[in-house]
Amino acid sequence: MTVRLPYIKKATLTGYGPMFNIEEVIINTNSQLTILLGGNGLGKTTILQSLVYGLASGLDNSNIEPLTNFRWSNNFFNKRVPDRSNAHIEVVFELGDTEITVVRNLNKSSVIKLKVIKGSDTKVYGANNANLNYEQIICEEGNFNSFEDFRFLVHRLLYLAENRRGITWDLDAQVRILMLLNSDVINEGDFRLRRGELKELDSKKRHLKVKINKLEKEYEVRMTSKTLDDENNEIMELDITTDDERLNILHHDEIMKITNDLKELITKRTEYEQTINSLSEKEANLRMIIYELSEQQRTFEAELISYTLQHSTLGSQLYLRKLVDLGLCPSCGTKSNEFKELAIERVKEGKCAICGMRHSNNISMNDITEVHSQLEEKIKAKLIVDNELNNIRYLFNRLQNDISQIETKLELDKYNSYEPKDSTKINLDPTDFSTQDLQLELQRAVREYEGLEILIRKESFNLDNEYDRYLDSAEKKIHRLEELFSKFAYEFLGSKVTLQQRKGGDKFLGITLFNPVFNNVVRESPEDCSEAQRFFLDIAMRLALLHLAYELTGSKNSFICETPESALDVSYIDNAATMFREFIQKGHSIIASTNLQRLGLAYKLVESKEKKHVSVNILDLIEIGNLSDVQQNSEDLKNIRDEIMEAANYDHKGAD
Repeated sequence: MTVRLPYIKKATLTGYGPMFNIEEVIINTNSQLTILLGGNGLGKTTILQSLVYGLASGLDNSNIEPLTNFRWSNNFFNKRVPDRSNAHIEVVFELGDTEITVVRNLNKSSVIKLKVIKGSDTKVYGANNANLNYEQIICEEGNFNSFEDFRFLVHRLLYLAENRRGITWDLDAQVRILMLLNSDVINEGDFRLRRGELKELDSKKRHLKVKINKLEKEYEVRMTSKTLDDENNEIMELDITTDDERLNILHHDEIMKITNDLKELITKRTEYEQTINSLSEKEANLRMIIYELSEQQRTFEAELISYTLQHSTLGSQLYLRKLVDLGLCPSCGTKSNEFKELAIERVKEGKCAICGMRHSNNISMNDITEVHSQLEEKIKAKLIVDNELNNIRYLFNRLQNDISQIETKLELDKYNSYEPKDSTKINLDPTDFSTQDLQLELQRAVREYEGLEILIRKESFNLDNEYDRYLDSAEKKIHRLEELFSKFAYEFLGSKVTLQQRKGGDKFLGITLFNPVFNNVVRESPEDCSEAQRFFLDIAMRLALLHLAYELTGSKNSFICETPESALDVSYIDNAATMFREFIQKGHSIIASTNLQRLGLAYKLVESKEKKHVSVNILDLIEIGNLSDVQQNSEDLKNIRDEIMEAANYDHKGAD
């Protein structure tokens, strides 16, 4: 079973003065939407970071965040919370069917209190054993192989700060997240460890190459020096090799020939891989077109049926007239002026008075026939591509077997336990060797280098195979991720967005990176998008991954986000709010911080007529925060706050 992600229900910040003018800041995040509402410097980021810190401590681990400038620890709170020894954060969250309450002190990263409720069983742990038990319970209830994996997903997936790294263009983060969500088909930790070992082998090989170059240079100098003529003649008469070394030298030519054959097959394998990738991309595009045409066909048929019924059934017309004229419900006959006004408004807009959907009377059987014809054409094209893909994969697998047989001939097992000797260090001085020792050391270094090359090829081959098997096993889940991403990203951009799989730039492996595509352009780097597009495409990717995790486990989860409203064009604010609501309505929760702006994202998120039964909790930082002189004297700031509160039908301020 795949991993479960946390659903945050409540958070309590204690002892954060003088940042806040109350001793306890309580955030009931059990609402589907929690908004931290306030101006600059009032503690929005501190609250969100405290939530993350409570769940998973700081981001000070190189295995979670390799870039040092993005790491942080409990020292983040130094200037924000002067008395850290008496300040702590308590977070209550669900992990599957288990409720967990965790408390961390800001002065230390360890857990000081833990409460676990599962069914009728409740356990409480004190400071002495809370930390160890917390990590163990997270692994057991969340199906994690290690607590580090949980921390990684909290920091890199669940939490998106405005100044933090995204995952849309981060190969390593994408691979790790997707593998953790597919932990039932691959061991992500083992795969990552072996990738690291492969890089270490390559590093040793490069160091060994430096050594070989030094030895060759010194050897060349000696062989071309006139002063060494006598010594050279003497060397030619010396038998400087042992029996084992002579055997290796005699077999060197044969090994090189087999190695060259292997290189040719690997080159051919690369060509096959490129063909497979091209066909896979073509198949994915056809699949998307087929999906869209199928949806269009269903829509056309539904509209035609609806229009036909509306204009052919006298009874239904009478029901609709009663609704519009008298406000009588067609189903139960109850009179409702509100329903009547809504029906009249829909009719004026050319929509159905009952469901509010716009029905066209321009759809004909010819339209449906045309779409059906296009659909059949694309389905046939996809079948052709599928056959080509199956054939090339068959050839590819046969080639893999040939490569495996050649590797067996090279007796690769003798390199499995290979560890370079101290002599591979680059800080050697070749002039310290006698000429005969120099020649022997050079021969040994070359053989070690060849052994490393073979070992790297073998391990790359094995990991590539394992990665391909993982992709095949997770194919349906990955397609579902693509569908979810397209849905969320469309809500923001208002145009078709897809994910394209391409080689992610790993030196040794054909690992896939998922890049967004819109307006027929593959966005291969963040610079290919505007600031707003970058941020919200990354949000769309996270929401898609979070909902995929829910579909795999049935456990809802929470998304923690700082929204960059300064980067949002007015025309995109509605779209951003729609994207968030789409996620919320799937059963999840969002904890977001927003600035005070008229008709900004906060207003659009809480506006009554748009909420659609979404529960909202607002933490008013204007009320509890330490306002600057400018903020205290700004009536406009408070007026905007009041407008947002009123739009949300919120009748109180401050902490809930």
